[in-house]
Amino acid sequence: MPYKERVKKFQKYLQDEKIDLFLIEEPINLLYFTGLHFSVGKLYIHEKGADLFIDGRYFQVAKEKSPFPVHLFHKEGDDSAFVLSFAGERKKHLGFDNAYMHVAAYEKWLSWTGKNFHVVGKNKPVANLRGCKEEMELTHIRKSADINWRAFLYISSLIEVGVTEEFLAWRYEVFCREHGASKVSFDPIIAFGENSALPHYQSGKNRLKKDSIVLIDIGCVVENYCSDMTRCIFFGKKDPLLEKIYKIVRNAQKKAMEAVRPGITNREIDRIAREEITKEGFGDQFVHGLGHGVGLEIHEFPSIKSTVDEVILQKGMVITIEPGIYIPGHGGIRYEDTIIVTENGSENLYPREAPLV
Repeated sequence: MPYKERVKKFQKYLQDEKIDLFLIEEPINLLYFTGLHFSVGKLYIHEKGADLFIDGRYFQVAKEKSPFPVHLFHKEGDDSAFVLSFAGERKKHLGFDNAYMHVAAYEKWLSWTGKNFHVVGKNKPVANLRGCKEEMELTHIRKSADINWRAFLYISSLIEVGVTEEFLAWRYEVFCREHGASKVSFDPIIAFGENSALPHYQSGKNRLKKDSIVLIDIGCVVENYCSDMTRCIFFGKKDPLLEKIYKIVRNAQKKAMEAVRPGITNREIDRIAREEITKEGFGDQFVHGLGHGVGLEIHEFPSIKSTVDEVILQKGMVITIEPGIYIPGHGGIRYEDTIIVTENGSENLYPREAPLV
């Protein structure tokens, strides 16, 4: 299993940052390092390895399955003796994720560590480590994408006059669970007609009419790893404006996809797609970033957006490319693929168009 290797990689980060002990509390990061689901827990990573503190609800499972020593705690501070055991003649550096720990916990932490430590906050330090996927992770993501595509073909076959958005969303989820997924990555977005102009629309009871656009944004989870994809289907006669927008979006996505490779930045990829849409006169209608990382979470590092911190793409990163144009009261088009950054370019997990209906 990869968990001890992941801790070794993080130990190298701690060594570079001169941190003696680091606290991991975010459940998704606990899952990444232990392979186990906990709503509450503490993993301390240090020079010699890692120690897991867990309460009675998870203690037995953790004792049986954790790759690291397990300690039982009942209340905040029960781990103080362990932390203070790292105090020595010099002050030690105690690190934490400042994007996760809340102020009350921080103040309590300071109260019992006293003068033995320099307390150092780091912003999402596990994100970079999780960003580049291992082969096992890529295998799970590919399987999730395969189930997602087959589920998409299935619900596309159910499209007919009078069907509701909610019905297609439910049938999608049932198909995924019946074919190996544990759950959906997010509530399926099935949007008919003008509802497609709402990027994060919630599927409702609206019934499909002939000559409508159908936007389908879906993803499922396999072995804890997510998939994500969006397609638009013209049901009946094509609306001229939406057909025009569809071609613009597809062209912008194609240009951005062709540019993906190790060494290019997230900002540059976003710029390439955004310029294509802007020069066609729809820049103001592209209202979100171009994409995001996909893995244990449906939205994770790196963000593919020109207004965030610059990130250089590396081999093994998994990202979405999803430009969109939205015309309120009329409709919208979004086209999304998930891709793996490879040694010389990228691998598209969805190299197929939507079927004709």
